[in-house]
Order: sequence, then C-alpha cells, then structure tokens
Amino acid sequence: MKAGFQHRRPNQAGYTYLLLLLTIALTSAGLAATAELHASVAHSRRLAQLDWAGSQLRDAIGRYYEASPGSEREYPERLEHLLLDPRVLYTRRHLRALYEPPALIASAWIFVTEPKGRIRGVSVVLPTGETRYWESVPQQPLRRAVLQE
Repeated sequence: MKAGFQHRRPNQAGYTYLLLLLTIALTSAGLAATAELHASVAHSRRLAQLDWAGSQLRDAIGRYYEASPGSEREYPERLEHLLLDPRVLYTRRHLRALYEPPALIASAWIFVTEPKGRIRGVSVVLPTGETRYWESVPQQPLRRAVLQE
C-alpha cells in the first residue's frame, strides 16, 4: 500500500454525507419559515404603530377643534399647532410630539383638509395601494328619536 493512498472499505457507502445534506436541507427550510413569520410579525407591529400614531393625531385634532375659543370652531392650520396652541395665552398642548408614520410603511402623512385649508385629519398610502384615514369628526349633539307606533 502506498503512503497517503487509502482504499475504501466495502462497508462504507457515504451515509454520513447524505445525513449531513438532509440535516442542512431541513435546517434551511426551518429558517426560511421562521424568517417569513418574523417578517409578518414585524409588518403587523409597524401597522399597529401606524394606527396608533394616526389615532393620536386624530384625537389631538378633535381636542384642538373642541377647545376653540369663542363660538366659531376651527381646525389647526399646521400640525405644529397641536404641540402648542397659538390661540390662547397660556400653554395648551393637544399632543406631546408629532408622530411620524413608520418608514417602511409610509413616507409621510397626507393631510385631509376642510374647504378653508385647515387640517381635519391625516391619511397615508400603504405600499399595497391601500389608503388609511384618521379624520376628526366634530361631536354632534344627540337627538331624541321619535318612536312611532
């Protein structure tokens, strides 16, 4: 027998190599499924964050509208007016910070305006083409229902 040259024994058929290939294939499939699940959960969290930020802006716009001094109610001209209300002499904040939509969901808020150009809500267009709205609707007084028998 020459040095460095070994003969294969008849009972060695390469089962370890096949087992290793099967293990790598199963591990790869499991990691792919886990990555897909993680991406789905992360997208759901970003959508939840977007919904939360939109509802915070909607509620702040509604508080700004309801807190209007005098008899004429008005919406804010800019979102910055929600941080510090310029209509009063004292400090009145309807919102603590301006919330941006998550970067992977939408790039910026789209303003929903009234005919005077004031902001009464916000919306975003998602990458799927879906549009989400958060619009402040003034509270209407309750009316009594007239029941007819």
